[in-house]
Amino acid sequence: MVDRAAAALALVRMLQAGHTVTLEQLSDLVAAHAAEAGLYDTAVYVVDIRETVLRRLTGKRRDAAGGGQEFTVQGSLPGQAYQRVDVLAEPASAASPGGRRRWWVAVTDGVERLGVLRAASDTDDEPTRDILRDLASTTALLLLSKRSFSDSYARLVRTELMNVAAEMQWNLTPPPAYAGHDVTVGGDGTGVPGRR
Repeated sequence: MVDRAAAALALVRMLQAGHTVTLEQLSDLVAAHAAEAGLYDTAVYVVDIRETVLRRLTGKRRDAAGGGQEFTVQGSLPGQAYQRVDVLAEPASAASPGGRRRWWVAVTDGVERLGVLRAASDTDDEPTRDILRDLASTTALLLLSKRSFSDSYARLVRTELMNVAAEMQWNLTPPPAYAGHDVTVGGDGTGVPGRR
């Protein structure tokens, strides 16, 4: 069974250490503190702008994805976790090294889906799932705080080059959805009011 108090302390320490890391260092930071929380083989995957591909954030090369694995959003277990905004376990036959259970967890900020987190645990119970959700939420906060200061993030989330006009328009486009305590607002993604 996972120690909730130790996991909470590890996540607080991760937030504190996150003040001085770059986006390229984020995956290593998450992995180190996840291990303190009883989660292993941790990796962060970020979704591309078109929401078709999940790319592993490795911190290597210009796009911060050097040597990393990719998964399609359609037809993969990580993609299902992303689409459902859920915690999904890999089948027992696909267990991670050491006989641990491997998990995929959606990384979100409110209604904005940023990607997924992969982690392995020694246990398969509700406290473990809670810690996985907490780690994903903490990772989302750190990812959001780093992405606007990183050229690597811009490269990581692109599947094709954008021209200057498209780049400017993308940066001015409002978020496709917002959720508050008593309201959720969504759009069609075009940024054109009243379009049907």
